[in-house]
Amino acid sequence: MRRIISLFIGVIILILVVSTQIQSFDQLFNTQKNAHWGNAFISFLFFFSHGLIIYLAWATSLNYYDINISKKESAVIHFISLLSRYLPGGVWHIAGRFLAVVKKGGDAKRVLSTLYLEQSIAILSCLLIIVIVFWYRPSTFTDVTNFSLENWASVLTLILVISLAFPRILIQLINFFFSLFNKHKIQYLSKLQHYNIFALHLISMLLYAVGYYYSAYVYTSNPDLINLIGIVMLATFLGFIAIFVPSGLGIREGAIIAYLNTQGVDGEVAVSIVLLPRLLILLAEILSILLSLTLMKVWGGNA
Repeated sequence: MRRIISLFIGVIILILVVSTQIQSFDQLFNTQKNAHWGNAFISFLFFFSHGLIIYLAWATSLNYYDINISKKESAVIHFISLLSRYLPGGVWHIAGRFLAVVKKGGDAKRVLSTLYLEQSIAILSCLLIIVIVFWYRPSTFTDVTNFSLENWASVLTLILVISLAFPRILIQLINFFFSLFNKHKIQYLSKLQHYNIFALHLISMLLYAVGYYYSAYVYTSNPDLINLIGIVMLATFLGFIAIFVPSGLGIREGAIIAYLNTQGVDGEVAVSIVLLPRLLILLAEILSILLSLTLMKVWGGNA
């Protein structure tokens, strides 16, 4: 009976999530009849790979903090929790993973450390890509903002260098911030362990940005890869800090549309470019859930 109830609730949640996205289909498929849909499939592969790397980063941190949970169980928990990102509040996927892992016997403080560390390093990797793109091609951002960013970029670069060279300082700063709100502090890992998790998040962010590039390629010819990576990372960062917006939706898309408009992309096409990744990511997440549930049922046990 419990399985039937759980399945029913899961189906209802899935229907609600899909129903919020389904209205986008007419916009996507009617924008251009000669769209390059083969690039949409390539984009889907990049988004799917992005999701897998994100999970691998979290599973790695679970291992580093000695949280005894099988990879198959953690995969099911991770991918199912992703759907809750579309609910108001923006943090339900974090809370869902915390409760699920603690219920499996994980230590609450260590589980919180994995989740806080994940968000912190994801933001850090996002900012690193932004800084690299800025110094490689400043016009990516100055053409959009219309004011000088060199001083801000210099300060941000210094912060990133210190954070990467001395990750313990980064954790101390994060813990100081949490202490202001009486929140649990992140437990320390070794420098190598921090670098391993950071590398995974950096790869996942690049995969995500390139996925957006191929989504743009569906509707436009020869979009600029470097510019798109920079703008998508900037938009993603804004989505991270917009904690009260479900999954950063609206904030992220609005920033990308604003950039596309400066590049002369028609408004209708720009909207389609940002809607397509949303649907492809949703499909990638659903596929990941189905695969993890299937493997859990076929293999069973712990691994």
